[in-house]
Amino acid sequence: MFYKTSVNKGLKRVLGLLFIGFCFWYHFLKQTQEVEEFSELGYPVLLPKTNFKLRHFRTQKNESEEIMFNQQFPRNQIHVVYQFYIDDDKRRQIELDLALEKNILNNEIDCIHLLLEKKGHIPCYLLSKYDKCIYVWLLGKRLTFNNAIEFSQNRLRGLFVAVINSDVYFDKTIRLLKQIAEMKNKLIALSVIEADNNGRTRDLRCSKQYIGSHDTYIFKPPVNNFQEVYDATDVYVGGITGWVDEKTNTYL
Repeated sequence: MFYKTSVNKGLKRVLGLLFIGFCFWYHFLKQTQEVEEFSELGYPVLLPKTNFKLRHFRTQKNESEEIMFNQQFPRNQIHVVYQFYIDDDKRRQIELDLALEKNILNNEIDCIHLLLEKKGHIPCYLLSKYDKCIYVWLLGKRLTFNNAIEFSQNRLRGLFVAVINSDVYFDKTIRLLKQIAEMKNKLIALSVIEADNNGRTRDLRCSKQYIGSHDTYIFKPPVNNFQEVYDATDVYVGGITGWVDEKTNTYL
């Protein structure tokens, strides 16, 4: 009888421990999100729970999936597309983090799409802090303009798309885009006002050094003559200096 009771107690103890273990497991599961496979390694990635969505930029296009993705967004929203990265230079990283954070906090921007070169460049330390429409896509290479155009053609159809350099952020005036009645066959090119990390600004847009230098390109997909435009824009985003394309080392 004593032995039987001890077994029951032992069983209860084991069940209790299993229950506690289950609670810890469930709590951990709630704190993580299993995201879609986005690399060729063939395994799902578990990340701390965040407010962003992780997706794979597929090399083989599925137009119906892209259009379905597009249908969740109301027309004329403003979406920002660019490539965030982790820099070895700490001062430079502060600039990149600041730009991303300011764009996240800008309520005039409806959604941000980060097209990353590497999985290790996901800025979880920033993205997990905010409740914002943010999609992270693994591109697997340095971003070119035609990558951004291809990405936006169906996924962001009917939306204002701003393709920007990694250190660019907007103020509230970006809302003025929504006053433009017609964007068909139009492209808006913007130059930046230089700002340091403390917010001090210098407007050098009309200086000789910066004439013809643009850091943001805004359009509204779908792009007409897509293949022609795609072939003509195989240029790195942020890779045009003094009208010289860094990718081909040719003058534009």
